[in-house]
Amino acid sequence: MRINREAFRPSALRASFFTYCKDFIMSVERVLLTNEAKVTMHELREQQGELMFHQRGCCDGSLPMCYKDDQFKVGRSDVKLDEVYGAPFYMAKDQFDYWNI
Repeated sequence: MRINREAFRPSALRASFFTYCKDFIMSVERVLLTNEAKVTMHELREQQGELMFHQRGCCDGSLPMCYKDDQFKVGRSDVKLDEVYGAPFYMAKDQFDYWNI
């Protein structure tokens, strides 16, 4: 039996580990929504029209804000994380970089 020694080199092990981590992280949902929040979003949508979310701030002091879709201008420094119950969810790039693994 031949052992592929190349697979055990530190750089190969590191690459395998990071590939595994990246695949795991990409399978994790970035934005979660409770059923109660869905009901609230439905009510807001009926009153205000289409919605969007944006999160900016620092550390634990940041909270996502809900806006009418045409009320907040997304800039080049914003990252779209996902859609939440049909509404886009953006985060400021510097905050995304801070929290991103």
